[in-house]
Amino acid sequence: MGLILDRLFKRKEKVLDENEALKFAKKKHRHQFRKDGKTPYIEHPKMVAEILKKMVMKYGRKEDVEVLPMLVAAAYLHDTLEDTYTCPKILEKKFGEVVAGLVQDVTTVNYEKNEKGKDNYLAEKMVAMSDYALVLKLADRLGNICDSTCLSLDEKFKLRRGTEYILKYVEDERSQYFSVLQASLVDEIWEALDKYIPYKIFVGTKYNDLVFKNTTYIHPNFHSWHESFNFKDTQDKL
Repeated sequence: MGLILDRLFKRKEKVLDENEALKFAKKKHRHQFRKDGKTPYIEHPKMVAEILKKMVMKYGRKEDVEVLPMLVAAAYLHDTLEDTYTCPKILEKKFGEVVAGLVQDVTTVNYEKNEKGKDNYLAEKMVAMSDYALVLKLADRLGNICDSTCLSLDEKFKLRRGTEYILKYVEDERSQYFSVLQASLVDEIWEALDKYIPYKIFVGTKYNDLVFKNTTYIHPNFHSWHESFNFKDTQDKL
């Protein structure tokens, strides 16, 4: 994280107005909606920004708080390169090199995703991300989970198992280097999975065997596994 701070203070990085980033993102996403077809897409970047504000103020170090305005701006803008007609140079010109770099770091490269598979691609990408880009990407994933109520059962299953795989991979490869902020975001994601996509919703569905007979990616904190559904009731239905 020190590299970003060096750029902020040694290179006179652009002074940010978070509201300008929000206005820019609103304009770019103005014709887009969330999966329910009704909610304006901009509500997702706004949610990610709020998650970052909350988590940084609660778990961040002094340097994290200093970088927060840039993280918030990047949160508002994080899907503009991927989902709108926006180029990195525009972001760099309007919001500075650091914000543009963060957005580029979390942007999916489609041909790599298609080649490796989405979950494998994201897992490997997140392990290799800069520290603050990982913070942003974790907040993005947390926002998607918290906003999953309108998803179909198929989409919820893919999101749940994909997140389990990605988190386990990132924890295995990188957790020894986690900051308190990163570790706290990971914990929040595990808790959100059990709150918004609990295993009990898959009982008696076509995903029953995939969930209850293959626990490869389940978080080792097994109290959340047992609390997410009534185990006796589940056995009765199998």
